[in-house]
Amino acid sequence: MTDNDKTEKVVRLAVIAGAVMVGIIVLSTMYSGFAALMTGQPMPGQPAQTMGQNVPR
Repeated sequence: MTDNDKTEKVVRLAVIAGAVMVGIIVLSTMYSGFAALMTGQPMPGQPAQTMGQNVPR
């Protein structure tokens, strides 16, 4: 096995691992947003509807 083959394999593994991680993050984000919509809660990452109550002092 030459050096080039080894590098190619490592790069391919890194790309696959990155794609899997991104996929998991996107799926979990979509699922939490969907669950929040179904239960009527404000979406995560967005300000709540009662802005006056949760302002940090």
